[in-house]
Amino acid sequence: MKKRKVTRGYLRKSLWWWHWPKIKRYGPSTVDWNAVTREAARNYELARRAPGGESLKPYPDLTSNERTTIHSLWCNWAKHPWRFAMQEKQFNEKGWTAVFPYNPPVQWNIQLPDAVLVEAFRKQIEVTRQIQGIPVPRAIKFKKHREVSWKYIEALDLREHGIGQLDDSERHMASDGRRMGIAFLQHYQQAIADTAREPVPLIFQIEDSFEGESENITSKVIDS
Repeated sequence: MKKRKVTRGYLRKSLWWWHWPKIKRYGPSTVDWNAVTREAARNYELARRAPGGESLKPYPDLTSNERTTIHSLWCNWAKHPWRFAMQEKQFNEKGWTAVFPYNPPVQWNIQLPDAVLVEAFRKQIEVTRQIQGIPVPRAIKFKKHREVSWKYIEALDLREHGIGQLDDSERHMASDGRRMGIAFLQHYQQAIADTAREPVPLIFQIEDSFEGESENITSKVIDS
């Protein structure tokens, strides 16, 4: 069987799913991709390329349960206005609103004008801060979300498959990517062990669907 010639274009089209048009435009349809999950997905892809991570599936091939573990590990919820409370220790954590059973389930009347809903929500947050003894924080200017770089992964793949002559910047990115991947793989393996001891309840699992865009990447085998 004739071996497929591996090129940068082939990797971009077949394995570098973050370049797929639909993903670049929308990201996963039900999760805040740019602000929350993009970095978690990038970190996982680096972990896949670390020694010992070869058996891990590409991010688009993961189930929602598997993605939930990744998102709970690397998503930067601390600086986000909301988060998914996926572990019981988060249900009544100071600095966050409580969830059931520590707080009754609440429904919002979306038939009302936005101004009425915003004012009611503001009052609810004010009461919660008073209960927890948290002062009203000073207004801050939200910085534009820093773009997550996939170049670490791409440099690693180019080096792995001997494609082209890497320049100094690409060689540096590949070396940094390898170090990052090793650390991320250790974090991921520990998270898997922790999840086995404390499974994430089904109700708190993050649905993160690519809506059919993610053709099973594991079927795209590179013969190099």
